[in-house]
Amino acid sequence: MLGTFDTMLTATDPELGYPADDYRLVQRWAWFSLSDDTYPTGNLIDWADGSLTPLGQSYARYVGASIP
Repeated sequence: MLGTFDTMLTATDPELGYPADDYRLVQRWAWFSLSDDTYPTGNLIDWADGSLTPLGQSYARYVGASIP
């Protein structure tokens, strides 16, 4: 997940990128999955007790959020 975030924030290409954004390939993105039974490895929250999963904790640290 974090490697994907780094790529989306920094990938550039002078031929394909958006010139007004320093030729970045991605201008906007969002991580959508709090909990998904189809892809349980992407869960940010453990719905059984409402706590952040280890992945959720990594996400919170990455975005600088203060989430209890």
